[in-house]
Amino acid sequence: MRPRGEVRAALAAALARLHCERGPVSPREVAEAANVGYGLAAMTLRNMARAGDAVLAGTHKPQGRRWHRLYEPAPPDAKPQRPLPWGGIEALACAMRGFVPHGAVEG
Repeated sequence: MRPRGEVRAALAAALARLHCERGPVSPREVAEAANVGYGLAAMTLRNMARAGDAVLAGTHKPQGRRWHRLYEPAPPDAKPQRPLPWGGIEALACAMRGFVPHGAVEG
């Protein structure tokens, strides 16, 4: 699995910190706290919600403005398990787990 990018890591840290202070927060607040562009933060938070790293907690409409989505960090046990990548060395290792070479002693 590929490691998190700098933007995603910064947004995850800012989201966790802001959620402890205020509860669910909008992408604009997270972007300002992480020093990231608004559009990039909104797109990354949507991707984080789809991946299970964040949760869409609702919406909010400030006076005279557009609706804002509100996000919070996902609980650690709620993250969906990703399927194992079958192929390459992983498939070979799984296939060989039950294999005992001829003449070898089990034990």
